[in-house]
Amino acid sequence: MTSKLAMTPLSPQESALQQHGIFDLVTQLDRQAAKLTGMIPTQSADTIRCHMAVINFYYSNLIEGKRTLHHEIREAQCGHYSDDPVKRDHQIESVAHIRVQKWIQGQELTLKTVCSTAFILTLHRRFYEGLPESLRQLRDENEIVAMVEPGQWRQQNVKVGRHVPPDAKGLASLMEGFCDEYRSARYPGYSRLIGLACAHHRFLWIHPFMDGNGRVVRLWTDALFRAEGLESYGIWSLSRGLARQSSDYKAALAQADYPMQGTNDGRVPGMTRKYRPITVLLLYNAFLAGSLERADAIDLTGMPKRSAIRLLAQLKKEGLLSETSSRSPLKWDIPEYAEPFYFPQLAPGA
Repeated sequence: MTSKLAMTPLSPQESALQQHGIFDLVTQLDRQAAKLTGMIPTQSADTIRCHMAVINFYYSNLIEGKRTLHHEIREAQCGHYSDDPVKRDHQIESVAHIRVQKWIQGQELTLKTVCSTAFILTLHRRFYEGLPESLRQLRDENEIVAMVEPGQWRQQNVKVGRHVPPDAKGLASLMEGFCDEYRSARYPGYSRLIGLACAHHRFLWIHPFMDGNGRVVRLWTDALFRAEGLESYGIWSLSRGLARQSSDYKAALAQADYPMQGTNDGRVPGMTRKYRPITVLLLYNAFLAGSLERADAIDLTGMPKRSAIRLLAQLKKEGLLSETSSRSPLKWDIPEYAEPFYFPQLAPGA
């Protein structure tokens, strides 16, 4: 159980991939990702990626059976935490998760660096090192049975449902073999994306950490897909897709993670105000270009200058446009209340 051989099969046989149309699905994924990249300007894409950090955590957390709503997450980002201790803990975890996402986005991602034990351990360390001791405690009923050590492989054997992961003593070498395998030249072309999906599964089968395996593997798989060249990744999210088919996802993992369920949903205010066509045109052009020069925005309205300036001031006040200074271009932005408008059925409460 401590050698790479124990992980076999490392990927499905080619005949099985052909039979179930996996190559066709991967080709479709690659094409649609490239198409999406070409449709959205870089600045607007970066705005969406930044905004989606909260949504991505919401769905990743949902897979863990926890439902921390996005307005609660944003309140935590501003330093405002719930008086309810359970909700507060979930908010603390959300801030830690988003902080790791931001760190990943600032890295130069290559398959060699991402598919390495150093990178995986860093993800785990960065998530857990900011958490209080109470959130690193593993309990059996009311008794503390272990502590999660940030950035360290688990030091004891565990059982996850009916699954018994490999022995803790050989984890360091097993994870080195795991990384060597999935970054190897054995996966050319579209086989690489299939290999990365397989790596996601085998990671959870190994269960290398005492806790946090699900969160870390989703963050890690996000980084893998971006390192492999899916440039539109971050605009769309693996966690969202997995959360929407959570039962199928957990079944496919063959109980490599706990089969948790979510709880009741809540509601947040929506974008109910009706905007004039010229306002929609302004926002649409700001989205397409990423930002608009002020003079261009005024001209685009076709309104008298003072009226146009008032309209722009109102859109800035409402958060639909933003600026870095009084003379900077006006940047397309996404206030929280506009999520259901821009992303129907994406954000919780939409």
